[in-house]
Amino acid sequence: MGSLEAYPNGDAVKYADVTGLDAGRLHNMGRYALRWPGHSRLWKLLTDLHLMDDEPVFVDGQPIDRRGFLAAAMEPHIRLADNECDLETGLTAMSRTVGFPASIGAQMIGTGRITKRGILSPVTDVPYETVREELAQRGIQMDVSAGEIAGS
Repeated sequence: MGSLEAYPNGDAVKYADVTGLDAGRLHNMGRYALRWPGHSRLWKLLTDLHLMDDEPVFVDGQPIDRRGFLAAAMEPHIRLADNECDLETGLTAMSRTVGFPASIGAQMIGTGRITKRGILSPVTDVPYETVREELAQRGIQMDVSAGEIAGS
């Protein structure tokens, strides 16, 4: 994959107990999002240029939504190529690794395999082994001992 940049993505300590780690024995713990190099710098620049502001900018007296303009201007240049998604389904790796677990959780609620109501945590309220098996049926293999996820 090459080099990636990481930036903090929320409180990691709250996950110690739910993942079976003894928080008292931890020296360091972090929760990060990984992105290609330059990702954070780009978003900082767009923010500094006020292109992410909520207020419209007026051009020739017409209000223009800043983010809408940015999305419309960029989209043709960042559109996925044919080889960047599963040609049979049209799904990308991101849509599979985000959408499949959400779908599995919804199906488990719908079929009564999860009966708890209210706001649920995927870490504590959804049986990990069941999700792992369901993902495997969809071509996503997880080896948590090696920290790897592979998709077919």
